[in-house]
Order: sequence, then C-alpha cells, then structure tokens
Amino acid sequence: MDFELRTIAYGVSTVVGVLGLYLFLRGVRGRNRGVRSCPSCHHLLADSNELRCPECGRLARSERQTLRTNRNRLSALFGMLLVVGSTFVLQQLSLGRANLLRGLPDSVLVIMLPYAGDSNSSTTSLGGGIHSELLKRLRDSSFELDAGRSLLDRVIKGDSNHQPGTTAWRAKYGAFAYALPRSFETDDPLLERFDEITPVVELQTPRIWPAGLPLVAQLTMNRFDLGDDPVEVAIDFPDGRTARFKHQKENRSRFPLAITLGDIAGTSETSEIPVRIITRYADGASKEHVAGIEINTDQQLIETLEARDSVEMQTVLLEQVFSHPISMAFEGSPPWSMRFQPRATRQEEAFEDVLVGLEVDLLHEGTLARRSWIWWSDGASGWETIFENEALLERAVELEGSWQLSLTGRPEIAARALIGRENPRTSYWGGSCSKPIRIMSRRGGMLPREWESMTGDASKPTPPPTPQK
Repeated sequence: MDFELRTIAYGVSTVVGVLGLYLFLRGVRGRNRGVRSCPSCHHLLADSNELRCPECGRLARSERQTLRTNRNRLSALFGMLLVVGSTFVLQQLSLGRANLLRGLPDSVLVIMLPYAGDSNSSTTSLGGGIHSELLKRLRDSSFELDAGRSLLDRVIKGDSNHQPGTTAWRAKYGAFAYALPRSFETDDPLLERFDEITPVVELQTPRIWPAGLPLVAQLTMNRFDLGDDPVEVAIDFPDGRTARFKHQKENRSRFPLAITLGDIAGTSETSEIPVRIITRYADGASKEHVAGIEINTDQQLIETLEARDSVEMQTVLLEQVFSHPISMAFEGSPPWSMRFQPRATRQEEAFEDVLVGLEVDLLHEGTLARRSWIWWSDGASGWETIFENEALLERAVELEGSWQLSLTGRPEIAARALIGRENPRTSYWGGSCSKPIRIMSRRGGMLPREWESMTGDASKPTPPPTPQK
C-alpha cells in the first residue's frame, strides 16, 4: 500500500507541536500551583501548618515561600523548541520544500524499496519519494558502495509484485538498472552481474483488428546489460513454430518489430508465449533468460479496411515523407539507409481517418534492389525490411541509370498501424505511385538495425531478384 508521506508528516508534526506546547505551558506554570509545598523537595505540606518539611527537613523562611510555584525551565525550553520545529516543518510542507527522506542512509532506503511503489508514483508518496531520492543520489555519484551492491542485488531479483523481465519490474527497477553502473569502478567485477538482469520483452497486440487478416503483434525489448553484443530472441508459439530474431542494442531508432501471431488468435482471451533471450559471447559461452509473455488475443473485430486514394495524399507522400535520398555508407553493416518522415502527414486533413501501410520498392532501371514495409498513423509507426539484393545495393553509388521508389498501399501492412490506437480507422491509403530518388554516399557507418529476422515468414514471401538490365 502506498502511504502518502506528506499526510503522515503533517500528522506527526501536529502531534509534536501539541506535545511541545503542553511541555512549555507546564514548565512555565510549574507544579503544585497554589498548594503549600516544600521549596526544596516539593513535598506537599497541605496537611501541616508547619514550615519545616517532614520529608527533607528544610525550613521555609515564610508562608509565602511554601506557596511559590515550581517552574521547570528545562521543560519549558524543550517544549518551545518542539513548537518552533514543528511549525517550521509544517511551513516547509505547505510550500512543498520538505524532503523527508534526505536524512536517511542509502542502506535504509534500499531496505524500504521493495515495499514502496514504482517510478510512476507521486514524489510525495512513499514509493515515488524513495525512488526519486535513490535516483538523485545515483546521479550525484554519492551512493555508498555497500548500498550500491545491495541495490544491484535487489534490482536483479525484483520482488514478489515485480518479477524480473516483466513490465511491472521495468516500471519500478528499470531506471536503477541504467543509473547503477556509475556507482562502481570501471574494473569492479560486480559490473559483470548486470548480465544477470533479465531483459524486458513485450508483445503488444491491437485492441481492434480487421476481420480476415492474420493477427499481428509488435515486439519490443529493453536490455540492461552493459555489453553491446547482439542477442537472439526466440519465440516458441503454441502451434510448434519458433521465430528467431537478432536484436542490436546499439540502435537508437527504437522501431518495434511486427510479427504474425498465427493460430493463437481467437483461442482464448489471453495466451502466454515463452520467449527465450540468448546472449552469445566471443569465447563461446552463452547466457539464456526465459520469460513468459502474456498477450491479449481477444480483439474487437472490425470490417475489412476500405481502400482510399487521392492525388492530394500522393503529393504529401512523395514530397514530404520520402524527401531524403538513400544513403550509402563506406563502412558498417548494413551500409545503406532510407529515411522517411511519417510525421509529415499526421497533421494533414487528408489523413484524418486514414491508415498508411506501404510496400516500398527501391528499383534500379526496373530491377528490384530492396523491398520494405512501412506503416504509420498518429498512434504507431513501424518499418521492416522484406527483401534486399545485396549485390546490387553494394554497387549502388557507382551504377549508372535512374533509381525509383515505388509505393503501393496494402491493407495487411496498414492494419499494423492500429496497434496502440484506441479508436478504429476503417480506411487505408490504397493507391500506388512512384518517384525518382537520389543515391547519396556518406562517410562513416550506419547504425545497425535494431531487429533482424533469423527465420523466414510465410506471410511475407521473398520476391526473387529480377535479372539486371
């Protein structure tokens, strides 16, 4: 349960203030007020008219001395300090300046972390406050070494409500996995333990889907290891298929991979698919993480998408989305890159209710050099390479002749843009057009692709390369 620290602080400060006021008044007023008592030991003399105390033997000089109030200066001073302190804390709380966790040691915050919320909690709550304070200390490089090791162990293990490899774990511990390395020296052997952190794999399925099309999910992965080695992602489907993909951590474009789920659609409302993440090292060793990914297979079916075509849309696509030339690099793999800008159409009235899914062919004098699938709407976008004629692309800069981009709208590609959308769009751009495009060489290399398929997909037949003219 996520208790509000600010509410608790208000209550504690109020109680402390009332206690301080009581001690202050009692110290000022004193004890035995208006009652005869010994001025030395304060023994009550109410039952005696004598000035001598029967308890300690002290002889009062006068009757007035027996009626003197016994003030406690120490109690009054302590009470006054409590009142002033509680008043200051309440003022800081009201102004939002108080950090109630700042004085706690790092190790105490780490112990409290499993019982706190995640990074989405308010910073004034127990969860959000601990999370924010720990991250601040990690960023300031002021974290205690032993506490850093304890936090690393906690991040690797998670807790009962945040199991490693889940999206819930990422929400609570993912930021620590990125920030923790600065707490260790570069040669600290504990850094190797970051390989134990289970990557978070997600299969996002659409809430709505056109009837008659195979269900597609988008695959994303967050890795927290410190190496840049590619990892293999193997998805074992219930119908016996295994799809394998290679993931490059170095890529920062963060395009999700779209995969066909096959026969699991419609079998139940949810289905859990085992996903294996395999890291292979240069010395031949390997490490495998296994995660069960629960996906939703109970989609709201809509009618088949309706094709729409207009000159206005074609103009926007040609002049804005694919306005950049194809880049060919001197080094790196792959050595070519195609830039496109889907946001150029997102504010256009012509695309207000239209999904875009294109089969984009790069042609040299009519010969197919590359085929890509590209889809977007205002809610999702994606890109996937279907076919490449590597021999032709490697000579692209030196080849003579014209290059063309051929764009064809296809409903099975456009439907992928429904992933991440709340409201259905029932139409897609179903036209076709082509435009000339330049090939530009550039020095340096390209970023590797984030995803690369290691298995064929029957839903995307590979077109054979046509003979070069």
